[in-house]
Amino acid sequence: MKLKRIICGLLAVSMLALTGCGEEKKEEFDVKTVKLTSAQVAEVSSKTDKELEKSNFSGSAAITLNTNTVYNRSFGYADKSKKEKNSNKSEYQISSVTKVYTAAATAILIDEGKLKESDPLSKFFKISDSSVQKVTVKDLLFKKQDFGRYADSFITTNDQMEKYNKLVKKSVKKAETQLKKDITQFILNGGTGKTSVVGDSNYYLLGRVIEEASGMDYKDFIESRIVKKLGLKNTGFVSPKAKMTGYNVDTGQWRYTMEQPTMNSFGFMFSSFGIVSTAEDTAKFFAAIVNRTLTKTDIIREAKKTNTNFGYGFTIDGRNLHAEGRTYLHSSYVFINPENYECAVLLSNFTGNSDISTMGNDIHQVINSKINGILLEHTDQKEFGL
Repeated sequence: MKLKRIICGLLAVSMLALTGCGEEKKEEFDVKTVKLTSAQVAEVSSKTDKELEKSNFSGSAAITLNTNTVYNRSFGYADKSKKEKNSNKSEYQISSVTKVYTAAATAILIDEGKLKESDPLSKFFKISDSSVQKVTVKDLLFKKQDFGRYADSFITTNDQMEKYNKLVKKSVKKAETQLKKDITQFILNGGTGKTSVVGDSNYYLLGRVIEEASGMDYKDFIESRIVKKLGLKNTGFVSPKAKMTGYNVDTGQWRYTMEQPTMNSFGFMFSSFGIVSTAEDTAKFFAAIVNRTLTKTDIIREAKKTNTNFGYGFTIDGRNLHAEGRTYLHSSYVFINPENYECAVLLSNFTGNSDISTMGNDIHQVINSKINGILLEHTDQKEFGL
């Protein structure tokens, strides 16, 4: 214990020496009052630029502290053939990060008393399997019952692919309706038989539950209750007509996202991995989650109640949380430190063997070290025996 106090004291002294603060410190300090000066923001920006440039990052990055955006930059090309560079308005498929939107929509309905974590699936769907009938909303949120990854096994033949491609060409809406019906039945019948790291089928079913509980189309619910409420200007859903491009590192190819027919249908993606957004909008959404301005439910606290490492769309890593997604051409990563009310967002039009999670952790460390320095400035030195 004595050694620990000495080490803490040395750390405090060294940090104070670096910040040049010698005034009397307050005994209590609210982390939500932390704000970076313009000089500190410039320092964070410079260090983050270096981290991302070192990793040859292509895409957009944003960092928020409390509700303030302290970093928002873009790198690389949006369309290399046209020499169009990524900008802060560039949109990306956020893939499985969509699951946190779905979890937030579920929390909103729980707040309103229209849904309970204890509600069984049999309340919303006709199910013949008695074990599946008993699966609850909570089981879906925390992946306690793993329905697998429908995207890998729902369409297994070229004939099936062509069937849905034809539907998409005739009418996206009709294709979406048919896909919802077919995929839901496929999952409830235990169609995948495989596990999923991030609960794809679970969150697809949650989207259907949201529709049943709210009486609204899932996309309409997200648009009216989350996107418009938070003022997200560049957030929507994957469309077969999307003209976004991306680079697959493994194949060495630049492609248009619209070249992936059924896989790119937003009906197929839906509530599990179907949202398109900018880094700035994504950061605003997660800032609302961290600051509890979107729901009465404390989503971060609820997510951490899991006895596994997954809940409310997040992977739990000790005190921190992250959400990660990957499609054929795009990848996404969100890192949250709820104790510092801080999050880092990376959306990239590169996918494959590029380690976006490592980049996300690196840029998180840049701002986290700065915040920790500020907190130490306000720490009562008696705590360290000084």
